[in-house]
Amino acid sequence: ARFRAKGTESHSVGGSVIFGTGAEFVSGSSTLTLTTSGSGRTFDVNANALHNLTVSGSGSYTMSDATLTALGTYAQSAGAVTFPTGTTTIGATFNATGGSFTNNGSPFVFTGTGAQTVRFNNSTVASLAFTGAGTFTMSDTNATSTGSVTITAGSVTLPSGNFAVGGNFEKRAGTVTHNTSEIIMTSATTAVLTASSSDLYAVRFTGAGAFTITDENITFLDSFTVANGSVQMASGTTAIGGSLTATGGTFTHATGTVLLNASGAGRTVNPGVNTFHNLQIGAPAGGYTLYSATTTNNFTIASANILTVDPTATVYVGGVFTNSVGGAGTTWTGSTLILDSQTAYSINGRTNSGDVYGALVIGADTDIRAWYSSAASISVDASSSLYSQDNANVNGALELRK
Repeated sequence: ARFRAKGTESHSVGGSVIFGTGAEFVSGSSTLTLTTSGSGRTFDVNANALHNLTVSGSGSYTMSDATLTALGTYAQSAGAVTFPTGTTTIGATFNATGGSFTNNGSPFVFTGTGAQTVRFNNSTVASLAFTGAGTFTMSDTNATSTGSVTITAGSVTLPSGNFAVGGNFEKRAGTVTHNTSEIIMTSATTAVLTASSSDLYAVRFTGAGAFTITDENITFLDSFTVANGSVQMASGTTAIGGSLTATGGTFTHATGTVLLNASGAGRTVNPGVNTFHNLQIGAPAGGYTLYSATTTNNFTIASANILTVDPTATVYVGGVFTNSVGGAGTTWTGSTLILDSQTAYSINGRTNSGDVYGALVIGADTDIRAWYSSAASISVDASSSLYSQDNANVNGALELRK
């Protein structure tokens, strides 16, 4: 048997939809609307492709086919729908404005072209794949995917609030608009984060899994938080426009650089027990509080409006320490700065402002030169030296420690 819908005609069904073995549904450009107020209805079209599917009744449906394909739009304003266990393919908009649905593990694949809306209305989805050349706007404030999110084509605008992702987040091709979305990585196993040159807004790692950022360079315009699990950082530069907090999990720096470039005040840098390779602050308008931190290589303060080092902090620099800010913009009171490169270098130049440090400790085989600077206390290893010119910003004063 074959049911053939003509053109854009509409069909409404107030009960179950069950196609017998071998029955066909030729959808054309039609709309099938499910209006039941009863519970436990079955939807079985032998996995034939629909065009538009609308759920407007207050009842419940279980889709018993292995897969669901809507070449057009899926719209739901009421009721409860349980999706198949196999793939759900949507050729246009997915717009849930009411009711609820159970994803049942079904991967959702969006294949559309043109401008499309993706709205889940607080229902959780499994994995998401955007494969069409369209422009997809996720219009929910918050959304949750228990699986992976993969973008291989088109343009995707993320939710404006929290976007929880239970597997990988991969933008392999196409574009992503962050829309101020905080991506929350919740995997308990292994997962990757790939932005492929698209700027993301914020990320929070909350799962117990092992996460890998696969990009060589990646940019977050706001905060970067490791609350749980472990994170392998980008191999090149990770630019962070907000706070960096890693007090609940771990990150591995590889040989990369973390660049802090906030445009506003009130940011925090607290790596917990983790170490950086290179750390650079390049934020002319940014304001930071820095807690204890270790760099195995260089720490560069290139620019900042305000940098306050926590009074209990110990900052260890295993490479070159460069401070081009100094003066009223920085506060080191009570903190300890350890310079331990086993090389000779200058921490600032004659054209830079000096700084007033708390405790300054110079490790073995390290020779430091400075201008206009001083410290509340100074400890210099017997194999090292400090040569401070115009010491404490006093013209002609020299502090020499060997």
